[in-house]
Amino acid sequence: MKGPLIAIVGDARPNRLFTPAMKDPAKAKRAAEELGTELAQRGARLLVYGGPFLEADVVRGFVAGTHPWQLAQSSGNRNRHLLAAMPWSPKNP
Repeated sequence: MKGPLIAIVGDARPNRLFTPAMKDPAKAKRAAEELGTELAQRGARLLVYGGPFLEADVVRGFVAGTHPWQLAQSSGNRNRHLLAAMPWSPKNP
């Protein structure tokens, strides 16, 4: 069975025009990356949109938390280039 599909949408820029104001964008980016790692480890799937927002940080964490064979199975040949950036190795699963 496929994992849940999670949509990621967020903006942690310090100059965003939302209330409340963003107080700690660096902390938000770290949290987004940690969230991505956790979602990968729990078997979730991501739905993300482009842009200079938190999506990139969540994807970075997701890729770091995914074994290469899982990433290849879920995305086919479209994202083979991501496998080279994976920190995973057979000695460190």
